[in-house]
Amino acid sequence: MRHTFYLFKGYAYMVKHRFELARECYEKAGSIRKLDEFASFNKQICEGIIKVGSGDYSLALRFFSMATILFPNNKNGHLYQSLAHISSYLKSKYIFSFIYNRDIRSFKRAEMHLNSALEKAHNDAELHFYKGVFELHRHQFAAACTHFSLSLIHISEP
Repeated sequence: MRHTFYLFKGYAYMVKHRFELARECYEKAGSIRKLDEFASFNKQICEGIIKVGSGDYSLALRFFSMATILFPNNKNGHLYQSLAHISSYLKSKYIFSFIYNRDIRSFKRAEMHLNSALEKAHNDAELHFYKGVFELHRHQFAAACTHFSLSLIHISEP
């Protein structure tokens, strides 16, 4: 039962965006018994988010890639990969502009993952919002407006 309790506690921490505590719960559950695919997916997402927070985008991308391998049709793995690529691109663009060619590759990978996530969840408001931000950064203002409009259409909040 302890294994199950840790899994549920970890998930509750994830929902509350307490990713370090969630990771600890998943690690404790994994030390009791092997994590199932769902728990492994959530743990990889937690690890990736923690690494993005510390600026370690390449390691974050590895964790998000592992999550995507576990559940290739889940939009979240692709969304987080895309956001990590965008974050890496923006950080390197403004801070390390002398490595411009690497930046462009990160940006293109981000676009690929974002498009993949949108293919899997084309009515997702959050994905359309991020695609709008992405297009805005590319100075594709009409496309940005389209995605912002779609995000407003699909949002479930009042």
